[in-house]
Amino acid sequence: MLRICALNEDSDDSSSCSDNENASEPKDAETAILSEYLDALKLKDQNQLDKALAAFLKLIDSEVLINITNDAQNKLFMIKYNCHRNIGLIYKEKNDSYLALEHLCKAVDMDETDVYTVYSLAKLAFSIGQIHIAKICYEKCVARNPDHWPSLEGLLQLFCETGNVIEAFAWAMHCYRKDSTYKGAINVLAEIKTYFLPTVPFLEELFQVTFRKDEALKQCTITSKHGYFLPRLLDIS
Repeated sequence: MLRICALNEDSDDSSSCSDNENASEPKDAETAILSEYLDALKLKDQNQLDKALAAFLKLIDSEVLINITNDAQNKLFMIKYNCHRNIGLIYKEKNDSYLALEHLCKAVDMDETDVYTVYSLAKLAFSIGQIHIAKICYEKCVARNPDHWPSLEGLLQLFCETGNVIEAFAWAMHCYRKDSTYKGAINVLAEIKTYFLPTVPFLEELFQVTFRKDEALKQCTITSKHGYFLPRLLDIS
């Protein structure tokens, strides 16, 4: 409990009281913010998304979180990060993609160690045509976890759908080396062998691979008219 100073106390006691009050203020603010954050989380867990969203937005607009320094060891910093993260995920669930993108970007700018959040941002960015953001985030995920297959496949799909044959070939070979049974890589390589056959010797020399000598890849064929590469990019029907 905060000590209340009487007006007739001597100056030394008054100064001591003031120091105690000032020291307790940051701790009280942290406790209040943490309590409000936990309440917001509870609302989200109860699927009261509008109320949870309002609570998270109120928190990030608070003076305490606005002025917080960038320190991952600071509890308030992590609360601010998680507020932006939860706001982004709620907006995503509400199909407000651009506000979701804004807040997930802010969260990842604060802390990019959570692969799930970075991948969520990558997938969202790719879905709305923000290819540059998607590529960076997929690459961050793979850098942190080389076996994060959703991001490995995300990059493969990104290279194919943007018509980047060289990157698609290199990434498909990378995935194939990691798992020779991975159908995504095999299908992409089959499409390259079919649609871009004249470029294959150049690609093999560029990346020092023996694509055409691999027995499994020799047998791979396209099994679907609508594969990884968009037909409009290949000018085929």
